[in-house]
Amino acid sequence: MQFIQFNEANFEIIKRYIQKYPNKFKTLAKIVNSQNFQTTDSENEYNFLEPWIQWPSIYTGLNAKEHNIFRLGDVEKRQDLKNLFNEIDNIGISTGFICPMNLLNNFKNSHYFIPDPWTKTKVTGNLLLNSLYKTISYSVNNNSTGRIGLKNLLIFGFSVIIFSRLKFWPKYFHLVFKAIIKRQKWAKALFLDLFIHNLNLSLQNKYKPKINVVFFNALAHIQHHYFLNSKLTLSKKKNPNWYIKSKDDPLYDAIILFDKIFEDYISSKNKVFLATALSQSPANKPVFYYRLNNHKEFLTKFNIVVDEILPRMTRDFTINFSNEIQCNESAKKLNKIYLNGQNAFDIDNRGLSLFVTLKYPEEILNNDFFESENIKIKAIENVSFVAIKNGIHNNLGYVYHNMDLKVKHNFKNIFQIKDFLIKNIKINI
Repeated sequence: MQFIQFNEANFEIIKRYIQKYPNKFKTLAKIVNSQNFQTTDSENEYNFLEPWIQWPSIYTGLNAKEHNIFRLGDVEKRQDLKNLFNEIDNIGISTGFICPMNLLNNFKNSHYFIPDPWTKTKVTGNLLLNSLYKTISYSVNNNSTGRIGLKNLLIFGFSVIIFSRLKFWPKYFHLVFKAIIKRQKWAKALFLDLFIHNLNLSLQNKYKPKINVVFFNALAHIQHHYFLNSKLTLSKKKNPNWYIKSKDDPLYDAIILFDKIFEDYISSKNKVFLATALSQSPANKPVFYYRLNNHKEFLTKFNIVVDEILPRMTRDFTINFSNEIQCNESAKKLNKIYLNGQNAFDIDNRGLSLFVTLKYPEEILNNDFFESENIKIKAIENVSFVAIKNGIHNNLGYVYHNMDLKVKHNFKNIFQIKDFLIKNIKINI
């Protein structure tokens, strides 16, 4: 069985593209027109509508307050929390995983496990897969600065050659052209998801696990940063031309690619289950996202000494400490850092760790400074522009499967997915 995690995909906008271009999106049309394509609900509180919260809800069948996973990496401290993959692992069903979000690798019957780029858990696989994971993690976490490094570039390039399918090579070259020559940043995210698809098929064909899990994030990334450039969005707000050309439509590029990717799964004899966990809608107000260039160097300038810094998605990072006193003192210092009169950071104090978000929402200009008491440093020299927020989360999600059921299962919410999968995995594998 293939479990496709199509993170945060908005199928309402996908349907509009299908209607406008009926001959271009045959695979996606097959999905949305299936009687087994349904919507789901999740949490009512907006603060809980994050993918790193919602995917653990699918894994465990528990809501956010029950599983208590609120940040990327929180699962690392929840070794006691069992999920649907633990249950099928315990009865000897083999698995394979490519980048599942916020999932701990504690499986005995997993042929391969490549963690998501933000979670510290072991890699199951050979030396190349271990090196590839480090390369993907480093590249994703340094995407805003463009720093990848020659070694990582060589490892990734070699992996693309080893794992890619020949029929996708023209698409790879096309995405490289768009990313480098046309400077269309979103093409890098599409390139990575195309590679993840090829890697997934290669490992699946080699090891033949009974359950295969693959996570695709490019459409979520594009919605989040370029939703307002969609030609089919109903929003009147658009991105500034210095950010992206008005004629460009990254959503169209993404949907074209995923129609081809999903063809390899839907047209096969394998059973498929697809879920989005949640989705995104166009934002009403643009929010500027920035990321610290060098987290440790920045904190040192403000006399904040830490034991460990873990970059997370876009603006977020985790700071770990050896004792609560040091943690609390650092939280106080961070709270005193201002940017143009506003608190620069949002801080979640966990006792021995801080989950920190660079929350300043406006465009950072040349004469803006980070300030704290007698310390003042130029902001633009310490941050990298990431994107303008275009998409906001909502609790509407989608599921699709091609399993033969005697009675159609009606999904009310994502918390039902765990029991549905456990029941039908035993029947359909």
